[in-house]
Amino acid sequence: MPYDKDNNTGIPYQMNFKRDTSTLNLPPQNVVVKRKGNDIVLTWDKEKNNPKYNIYYRK
Repeated sequence: MPYDKDNNTGIPYQMNFKRDTSTLNLPPQNVVVKRKGNDIVLTWDKEKNNPKYNIYYRK
């Protein structure tokens, strides 16, 4: 516990932060990759705050 110059105990400062998940952009969950002939099919669970995703391919 901190003390001031007169040797009085200080009051601990505490602040709780709550994450607002209604505006949080989460990565896709439960990603599944399947091969269908020459095609690759990606599926995932839709997140409510992400209407679309960018998918990049690198060889």
